[in-house]
Amino acid sequence: MARARLPGVMVLQFVRHLSMLFGSGISLVRSLEVLLEQADHPVLAEVLWSISRDLQSGRSLSAACARFPRIFESTFVSVLKVSEMTGQLHSSLVQLAEWQERDGRQQAQLRSALMYPIFVLTLTLVMSFWLCYSILPGILAGLVGSGELPLPTRLLMSFVTLIRQPLGILLVCALVAGSLGGGIHLWRNPSERMRRRAWSVLLRLPVVGPALRDCSLVRYCAAAQVLLRGGTDLLKMLYLSAQASGNPWLYEDERRLRKALEEAESLGSAMGERRDLYGPILPSLVGGCEEIGSLEPAYFRTGQFLEDEVVHRFQVLQQALEPILLLFLACLVLFFLLSVMLPLYSQLQTL
Repeated sequence: MARARLPGVMVLQFVRHLSMLFGSGISLVRSLEVLLEQADHPVLAEVLWSISRDLQSGRSLSAACARFPRIFESTFVSVLKVSEMTGQLHSSLVQLAEWQERDGRQQAQLRSALMYPIFVLTLTLVMSFWLCYSILPGILAGLVGSGELPLPTRLLMSFVTLIRQPLGILLVCALVAGSLGGGIHLWRNPSERMRRRAWSVLLRLPVVGPALRDCSLVRYCAAAQVLLRGGTDLLKMLYLSAQASGNPWLYEDERRLRKALEEAESLGSAMGERRDLYGPILPSLVGGCEEIGSLEPAYFRTGQFLEDEVVHRFQVLQQALEPILLLFLACLVLFFLLSVMLPLYSQLQTL
C-alpha cells in the first residue's frame, strides 16, 4: 500500500465520481462498490477494494486513504479528516476534485512546455549516435596517417572506436540506463537535502526560477483555500499547505511563520519578509484579509492570478528553451564539421 501509485487523472476521476455518487444520497460503501465495478485499472481496483473493506470494518475514509501515501497526499487526507468531524464530507470532496483538476492542468502545461525540447534533443542524440556508428567510421578511416590530427578529430575518433566495440556499446547502454534509472529514482524519492539544493539552484535561474516559484505558490494557495474552507486551524493549514506546495523552502519557512504568529505578529507582514518565496501579491492580500477576519479570499484570489501567470511563464520558458536548443544543435554540428574538415583542409594545404 505504501508503494502503490496511480496517475493523477485517475485520482481526479475517483474523487469526482465519489463526490457525485455520495452527493446523490448513496452511502460511501455502496459508492465505492459502484466505482469498483467500473474500474479497469488493476491498482485502482485494489485501492477501491481496500478502502471499501476498511470502511466496512469501521475505519473512516481519511484513515483508509492514509494507507496509500503516494496516491493521497497528507493535505488530501487532512481535509477529509476535518470534513468528517464537521460533517462537510461532500463539499470537501468537491473542493478536492477541483484542487486535483487544477493541479493536473498545471502539470499538463509543464509537460506541454517541455515536450518539444525533449523530443528534439532525444532525436538529435539518437541521430548523432547513428551517424558516429555507421557513416563517420569510413570517413575517419581515410584521415588516419595524414599527420597529426586536431583535437576535435581525435576526440571523435575515440568515441567512434568506443561505440563500435561490443564492450563499448554495453558501456554506453549501461551508462544511459543507469543515468535514467538514477534520475527517475531521485525524482520520485529525493532526499530533503537534495531537494533543497535543487530548488535553491533552480530558483536562481532567470526564467525557470519564477515559473517554479509561481507553480509552487499555486499549489500552496489551492491547498490553503481547501483547508480553510474545510475548517482547518491556521497553524495546521500553514504546515499542510507548505507540504502540498512541493517547495522545500516554503516548508522550511513554515516554522518562521508559526513563530511569528505565536509572537502576535501578523501573517501578512511575516510573509512580506520573504517576498522571494511568496511574491508581492500574497503577502499584501493576506495582510488585507486579516483585517476582515477571513484569509480564504486572499488565497483564492492569489491562486487565480498566479494560475494565469503560470501559463504566461510556461510560454516564456518554452520560447527561452528554443534558442538554447538551437545553440546546442549548432555546437554539435560545428563539432562534427571541424572534426572532418580540419584534417581535409590540412591535406589540401600540403598539395
